[in-house]
This record gives sequence, C-alpha cells and structure tokens, in this order.
Amino acid sequence: MITGLQLQNWKTHSSISLEFKPGVNVLLGAMGSGKSSILQAACFALFGTFAELKSHDVRLQDLITRGQGAKFAELSLSFNTKQGLLAASRKIDATKGSEATLRDSEGKLLAGTNSTAVNEYVCRILGTSEDIFLRNIYAMQNEIDLLLKMTPKERKRRVDELMGLDKFEIARGNSITLKNKLVSESAAVRRIWEGTDLQGLNEQVNKLAQECSLLKDKSEAKSVALKNISEDKIKAHGALAALREKSKEYYQFETRRDFLRKQLEQIDAKLSGKDLTLTKKEIEDKLLSIKQSIADHQKQKTDLSEDIDSNQKALRLLEREAGIFEEKSRSIQDKLGELIKIKEKLSEIDISELKPAERQIQEYNEKRQALIAEIKTLRKSLEELELAESTCPVCSNQLTAEKKVQLISLRKRSIAEKLLNQNEYTEQLNQLRIKFSELEKLANLQRLYSERVAEESKLLEERRVCSEKLNSSQRGKAEFELAISAKIVKLKEFERKIELFGKDYSELFENKNLYDLKEQREQYSVEVNKLTAIIESMALDPKALSVAELAFQELITQEQQVKSEIESSKELLAEKKIRLNDSKSKLNELKAMEHKMKLSEKNVEFLNKFAGALQATQVALRDELILAVNEVMNSLWLDLYPYDKWSGIRLSTGENDYTLQLKEADGEWISVVGFASGGERMLASLAVRIAFARILSPNFSLLILDEPTHNLDEKAIESLIEIIQTKLSDHIEQIIIVTHDEKLAEAGDNVIRLS
Repeated sequence: MITGLQLQNWKTHSSISLEFKPGVNVLLGAMGSGKSSILQAACFALFGTFAELKSHDVRLQDLITRGQGAKFAELSLSFNTKQGLLAASRKIDATKGSEATLRDSEGKLLAGTNSTAVNEYVCRILGTSEDIFLRNIYAMQNEIDLLLKMTPKERKRRVDELMGLDKFEIARGNSITLKNKLVSESAAVRRIWEGTDLQGLNEQVNKLAQECSLLKDKSEAKSVALKNISEDKIKAHGALAALREKSKEYYQFETRRDFLRKQLEQIDAKLSGKDLTLTKKEIEDKLLSIKQSIADHQKQKTDLSEDIDSNQKALRLLEREAGIFEEKSRSIQDKLGELIKIKEKLSEIDISELKPAERQIQEYNEKRQALIAEIKTLRKSLEELELAESTCPVCSNQLTAEKKVQLISLRKRSIAEKLLNQNEYTEQLNQLRIKFSELEKLANLQRLYSERVAEESKLLEERRVCSEKLNSSQRGKAEFELAISAKIVKLKEFERKIELFGKDYSELFENKNLYDLKEQREQYSVEVNKLTAIIESMALDPKALSVAELAFQELITQEQQVKSEIESSKELLAEKKIRLNDSKSKLNELKAMEHKMKLSEKNVEFLNKFAGALQATQVALRDELILAVNEVMNSLWLDLYPYDKWSGIRLSTGENDYTLQLKEADGEWISVVGFASGGERMLASLAVRIAFARILSPNFSLLILDEPTHNLDEKAIESLIEIIQTKLSDHIEQIIIVTHDEKLAEAGDNVIRLS
C-alpha cells in the first residue's frame, strides 16, 4: 500500500506532498492540474520509468519543472511491505542523469544509489515487475476494458507477454532457426570436404618444403658477398668525405670574396659625387639636439592629448548624466499622469458586497455537504433493502415483497430529490464563487490604487530635483566643449613643429651614413686581400673529387644490386612459406570440417528435442496460469456480481485468442463482448485485472484508475461509482483514482484536491 508521495520540481509541481490511505483515494483536479503526472511520479519512484518514458514520448530531462530555472527534480514514495514501511527516493539532474535510493523506516540504506539496483530490489520485495504494474495494477485512460477492445491476435500476444509465455515462443523459434542454420552449414561443409583432392594436397606440401630449403641456402651465400662490398664502401666514403670537406671550405672562401667585391662596387657607387661640408662629430651633435627637441615637443603633445581625452571623458559623463535626468523627468511625468487616471478610477469602485457574499458561500457549502451525507446514508439503506429477504434491516419487522418494493421506490425518489437539490446548491455555489472572485479583484485593485496615490507628493519633489540637476549638467557640458576646441588647435601646432624637426633629422642622418660607408669600405678591402691569399694557398684539384665520387657511387650500385637479389630471394621464400602454410592449413581445415560435421549432427538432434520440450512446457504453464487466474476470478465474481444472470466468469484459451466469458444460469459460457451490459463489461474487466494482479503480483494489493469516466455517459459513471464503493473495496487494499469528475469524489474515503 502506498502511504505518501513528495515531489519537488517534478513537471508542473514545484513542491507538493500527498498522503494516501487504505481504501479509495481520489485525486481530484481540473484538466492541466498535474493529476496524471502524480501517477507517473509514483510509477517512476518504484520502477525508474513509466509508459510515456518507455515509449520515448518524453525524455528524462523533460521531467524537471520548466521556466523556473530548476536544475533537478526529486521525488520520494513511501509504501508498506512485509518488511515494514519503505521509502523509494529518486533524483534527476539536468546534466548528471538520475540516481535512486531505497531505505527502511529507520533510514537504513537497502539499495542505491544505482537506479538498477533499486528497481531490482523493489520488484523482488513486491513480487511484481514494472510491466505487470503498468498492464494490470495501473489502468490508464480508456484502458479499464482494454483487453476486450483488442483484436484476437493482439490480445493473445499481450496476455502471453503478461504471463511470460512469449519467452518460450521466442526461445523455440530461435532453436528452430539455429537448427536450420546448422543443417545448412553442415551441408555446405560436406560439399567442400568431399570436393577436395587430399592426395594432391599432401604432394604439394612436400614439394614446397624442398623449394624453401634451396632458397634459404642461396640467400645466405649472397649475404656473405654483401658484407665484403659494404666494408669497401665504408673505406671509400671516408676518403670522399675528407675531399668534400676541403672542397666545401674552398668554395666558402671563394663565395665570400666574390660577395665582398660586389659590396665594394656598390659602396663606391654611393660615395661617387658626394661632398660632405660637416664633420661626423658635428653631424652627430646636431642629430642629438634635434632628437631632444622632437622628444620635448612629443611629450607636450602627449600631455595635451591626455588632457583632451580627460576632458572628453568628462563631457561624455555629463552627456550621459543629462540623458539620464531627461529620461527620469519623462518617467516622473508619465507616473503623475497615471496617478490622475487612478484617482478617477478610485471613485468608481464599490466592494460593499464582499463580506455578505463570503458568508453566503459558506452557508450554501454547509447545506450541500449535509445533502451529500444524507444521499450516502440513503444509498446504503437502499442496498440493505435490496439484499433483505423477509426482515426489514431498519426496524426488524416482517418485510413483504410489496412493502419492500414500496420502500425501495421511496428511497430512490428521496435520493433523486436530494441529488436535484445538491445540483442546485452546486450551481448557486459556482455563481457565488464567480461573484466573490470579481469582488476580491476589485478590493485588491482598490488597495493598489490607494498606495499609488500616496506617491504623488514624492514624485513632484523628484521632478523638481531632477530639473535642477539637468540644468547643471547642460552648463558643464557647454564649458567642456569650449575648452576642448581650444586645446585641439594647440595640439595641431605641436604636430606641425614635430614634422619639420623630422625632415631636418632625416637629412643629417643620411650624411652620417656616408661616413659609415667609408669606414666599411676600408674593412672590406682588407678582408678581400686576406681571402685571395688563402684561396691560392689551398691548391685544390677539382678532378680528384669527381674520381672519388664515381668510385663511391659504383660501390653503392653493387651493394644495392646484391641487396635486391637477397630481398627477391626472401620474398620468393616468404611466398613459398605462405603457400606451404596455406596447404598445411587446408589439411587441418579438412580434419576440422570432419569434426564439425559430426558435432553439427549431434546439435541438430539436441535442438529438435529442445524445441519439443519448450512447446510442451509452454502449453502446460499456460494451462496452469489460466486455471489459477480463473479460480481467483470466479471467487471475486461471486462477491462483485450479486445477481443471478451470470453465475461465473473465466478466461477461455483458444489456438489464437483468449476470450473473456460469463456463465449463464443454464451453464452455457457466453463471450462478454456483445452480450454483457456496460456495467457488467466494466465489472468483468476489473475482475480479470485484479485476478492477474493477485496471481502475478501477490504482495501488492493496489489498483490505479486514471480518468476512468473518460467517454462514459452519466449512467455508466453511476455504475462505476457503485462498483468502487460496494464491490472493489473488500477485495483491494488500496484504490487510487485520478479524475476531473466531481461525482467520483463520492466514492472516495480520502479525497485529494489539486488546484
């Protein structure tokens, strides 16, 4: 039995705590109040999923309340078991997924935080599974009589899955498929085995082994020759390296000398026709003086620029401040305009009828509740009269058939009159509540208007202060604009002087470079003479290097040729070995094929026996489970159905269907579909649900009905209320009904209203 449910950030429920009791619990609320999401939460707390989540109509992240910045959802469900009161808690994090715990009444951890561990523990202790819970215990909208609405094929599949018989059919089909596959593979192996030349394969193996031995000897001889060539190549490479180093050094000296000669020619061209009037020292002194003047003017320019930037920042602040005061002034003026309109509306509001309307609602509600209690008492008395035989259940006097009919008729008329009065009170209550709601809105509006009017003097003072500050900001702004204009003119004068200094500096610097070029020419001339002497002393013979290069290349060619021959021998040997191994593998494969054919024949024989055993077990288990379900249903039917028309109920098994049948007084079994009334059909559907739940989930006496009156007419709704009140409560420990129908509140021992 479920005792309580707490939700935080679960779908539309930011925070809610519900208490459930034994008997009939009614969750009553309008469309969109989150009734069905509470049932989904209960299912998720127990099994970590529910129907819409399994079918991927919603994602795990969709369960967290939207639009409020929630990062997680939490829920906790408490329920009674043979081990006592347990609490299943789950948390869904938007980024980390979900976790779960299961604790006893003292807070001891029984399973968690792994969700799978909690799911398995709950299923084990309740003796049920999430699938059985969703198909029998939890009846969703329009699904109380779902078994009767299905096609025979679908009904057969669903009932077999419910009893776990589909696993036998799947296993039998898989065993037949595997047997056929083994037969096919064995035939294919036999064709290959019979079509192979075993003697020729043995001769090929011997021949390839001899060829591999010859190739190995030839490769070893070539390796000795390669070693000798490699030693000669190393010696030749040493002599060649020495010649290359000397040649490299010679060409480096020659290249450097040629480069310096070209530099001297360029320097002579630059110095040609140049006449210097100042000495190098005079030029350097003037350059230093001009550089200092440029630095002084640049510093003054920088200081002035920073001053302008500072003034411009201050100007922008004043402009921003003036804009703020202008905007604030407009806002204050708009608010004053609103206050004028509010004063006009205050004179139009009248809430003198608020208190009388509240008292009238309370009076009508008390009268309506009294009528509901009287109707319930009359209905109980009517039931006792209908079951009574010769003695009146009220006064214990003798009760004749005529008197019984009169009393029953009198009770029904009285119930009808009181139901009519109840409907009138309900309609008047709704009208009064609408009127009271409108008056409350007017009262709230009056309080709001009164608070706003008190702001008028404060707004007038704010407007005066704002106007003074705006005028001050505008004066300061004009002063800064005038100062900035004067400083910009001065800044441009500094830039013009710096440009003139720069031209003088460039001309003097060019003359200084001419003195540097003269000094550089003297250095280059000395270095050219030294390089010429070194080159003449080296006396390099260009032909000696060419001869050494040619001899070294010839040794490289010989080495590559021998290596190529060795590599070719190795490749040929590797190819022969591959062919040899392939031939040996084929011989081994033929032996393995023979073993595989014998093993397949044994496996085929075993699978034939296994498929037959599965089918026999499936039939026996189906008969045993259906027999147990029918026994429970018949026991329930005698209590649920008090009339003589149908004396029994059963689920009949056929080759391709399960048929729900009722037994007539003469002993003939008739299908519920097409013959039973709407109430009888609903009663039979509830009986088969309860029977399956008792057989498949014996430790969980619970029935959940989600919007059971959806698409039912008034007569069918009354019949359902009667069944819940008088029939089901004695057989189910706890019933939870989710509905928007106020009539179903009459059937509840515990009514939970959702707003």
